[in-house]
Amino acid sequence: RIQAILERLGVVHRAAHADVAVRIEEALRALGKSARAVDSATWDEFLAVRAEVGAWVKRTAAAGGFAEALQPGDAGVPGAHTHSPLQRACALGAVPEIRALLAMGAAADEPFPDGSTPLYVAAQKGHSRACEVLVAEGGAAVNGANKAGASALTIAAWRGHAGVVATLLGLGADPNHA
Repeated sequence: RIQAILERLGVVHRAAHADVAVRIEEALRALGKSARAVDSATWDEFLAVRAEVGAWVKRTAAAGGFAEALQPGDAGVPGAHTHSPLQRACALGAVPEIRALLAMGAAADEPFPDGSTPLYVAAQKGHSRACEVLVAEGGAAVNGANKAGASALTIAAWRGHAGVVATLLGLGADPNHA
């Protein structure tokens, strides 16, 4: 289905996009089987997520495709750093995009030049759900720290994001790991 969307949108590099489309479709198919087996509310939530991911696929394809989907690029964020699409999605708290990028193989612990990770950025910006997805679904290291030794829990607490602090502690963050 995703390949058909890409074709309808006129994506010209079919071979370059085929692998991405297949990987997204396989991930969604596996998640769908699990969601359906749990209960109807979980199934309904899955269908909503699938629709959001589908919308993201359309937007990405329309904006030039997936050729650079996992590569660093300019996020338009002040500073000299370059940001990957996953890091940008985490800064925005864009959970459907985070899920789709993880399904395509983006590394949940891909660091910025200063050692900060997507989890750190999501925590810094106050995005609890993004933090949960990165750790629970992406395997991000909940106690990882940047080069200065600050963890996602540290920055969330410092910024006053109580919801993120609670989420990270619930995911196993060590409050003694600064």
